[in-house]
Amino acid sequence: MIDQFNDIIVIQINTAGMENLKSFLISAAQTVFSPKTMVLKCDSSERKIEGLENYCEIVGDPLPSEITLTENNCTYIISLTKGQKTGWFFDHRFNRALIASYCQNKRVLDVFSYCGAFSILCAKKGAAEVTAIDRSASALEKLKINATVNSLTTIKTMCGDALELMQSLQRQAEKFDVIILDPPALIKRKKDSKAGESWYQKLNEAALVLLNTNGVLLSASCSMHLSSDNLLNIIRRAGIHTKKEISILEQCHQGPDHPIHPAIAETNYLKGFIVNVISVAEKIQSHPQQLMTQAPHSPPTQNDSA
Repeated sequence: MIDQFNDIIVIQINTAGMENLKSFLISAAQTVFSPKTMVLKCDSSERKIEGLENYCEIVGDPLPSEITLTENNCTYIISLTKGQKTGWFFDHRFNRALIASYCQNKRVLDVFSYCGAFSILCAKKGAAEVTAIDRSASALEKLKINATVNSLTTIKTMCGDALELMQSLQRQAEKFDVIILDPPALIKRKKDSKAGESWYQKLNEAALVLLNTNGVLLSASCSMHLSSDNLLNIIRRAGIHTKKEISILEQCHQGPDHPIHPAIAETNYLKGFIVNVISVAEKIQSHPQQLMTQAPHSPPTQNDSA
């Protein structure tokens, strides 16, 4: 993976094959991008599977401790060496803009917020209030800095385990209009699928309980071993368990700068759904006669709703 930050590029090598070609990769990157600085940030968990050691190497000019990034008209201060992945998650850029369009005058909960990529944009787009949850205190401190840089005062943070904090919010009878659920990869290996899907289920159920009537949930997964169909089934089951009716508003994917190769399954890793949620009980109370006489029907396809 290569991410470009103006005249700095960050390279992440995850496989033994690419590690053996590192010198050719560096030469090609210099030819194509002509960067002042290259960061080889090779510290992902996938390297352990390949029997590779982790390292971070700087090629070219010294790297500043922090850089400034502009995305969707928001400004972010990030660290390329201390941050997750390559320092930023460009693959979610379009999905951030998509969910932010639902947030004007809404109360938003951003779960697994990291340094605020979703939170900042939602607040910038007019959210009445944003609550950001992450277990990393340093990431939340960076989020607060980014909020200040963007002159935003409507964001508050909660540090700790995401599920525990969501359950605490439930006990406090808190409700939100929009919830963003973007956990790290919970299924790193195929044999972890059952346990990982259980965690996705718990997180989605907790999110649905916290949603107001007619609320909007973005549920995403970057686990390659979890298909879009399986993620949708998890959301559907979460709706059944929490007595919520769900309709799909948008289906999300990684951006076009993260192309999917049809012969490399690992490249099709990011998926998500933006869904509208209402309480089944409230729907029955609002339209009891209609529901008693209404014949079952399939949800509309994209062509039907166009």
